[in-house]
Amino acid sequence: MRRISEARRGNKARMGNKARTGNKARKNPQWSWDALDEVWAALEARAPANLMPIPEAATVIIRKRPVSAWAASTRRNPQVREYGSGYFGVVMPTSNPEWVFKLTTDQSEAHFINAIRNLGLSCRLNGIARYSPVYNTGIREIRDGESGETIYAVWRESATVAGEDVWVHLNRTSRRTMAQQAERRIASSLDVLRGDAGQGYGYRNDKDWIAAAKASLLDWDRNPLLADTADDMLTLMEKGLVVTDINLSNWGLVPRRGSKLTLIDPGMVQFKTNNAKEAARDIPHL
Repeated sequence: MRRISEARRGNKARMGNKARTGNKARKNPQWSWDALDEVWAALEARAPANLMPIPEAATVIIRKRPVSAWAASTRRNPQVREYGSGYFGVVMPTSNPEWVFKLTTDQSEAHFINAIRNLGLSCRLNGIARYSPVYNTGIREIRDGESGETIYAVWRESATVAGEDVWVHLNRTSRRTMAQQAERRIASSLDVLRGDAGQGYGYRNDKDWIAAAKASLLDWDRNPLLADTADDMLTLMEKGLVVTDINLSNWGLVPRRGSKLTLIDPGMVQFKTNNAKEAARDIPHL
């Protein structure tokens, strides 16, 4: 497996379309540019041109043959548009406004995407973002002289508003009260969803934990902004997948759903059945 040295990681916040500190998108870290340089040709072989990250420069000629603007740029000076980065990865726009491209080191998210596709759930989830197949790039970071995380590549449904900006946006609309209620429901569910028996939150076993998590999600059903995501997460639980990372920064608004909230950055997923574990493993390589 190839390895890419990590220069600087982004902050620990996860990202939607744009990961932000205040109103400024964080720049993509060097490890992401190095990885993209390594896998560009493989991505071109997998995806149509309108789903590739967008080069800023025009096509140039090298050694009497045309090459992409990306290939013409040096590894340390990539010329591709970016939306910003979070702790686990980066988001880049494509020419198709409905899709963004992600490089992520979040193994949980990668295996979750693989699982829902293998279980035939991808197009049945309305309140969780839709994904392309996820690919193992075959590249690892090196941190402090040791092998770091595997880097995965995936395309995700684009969000018009993402992260903390979602709540600012909704609080300026006629759905302000509904949005504030949604924030409170999400906040009250955080400890419950993260509180399985192995993490020391006081549940005696998985059965008690799942029962508490389901009760918390049923409360979401009372809020039209959250109802679809609650139904999705309950469906996933029945299949043995529990999404535990529902931070306020992990939400967005996607074009197909209008002003309804969508969980666009699911993570910290636990696979509780053998079928779920089997569906999650064996991510294909680029």
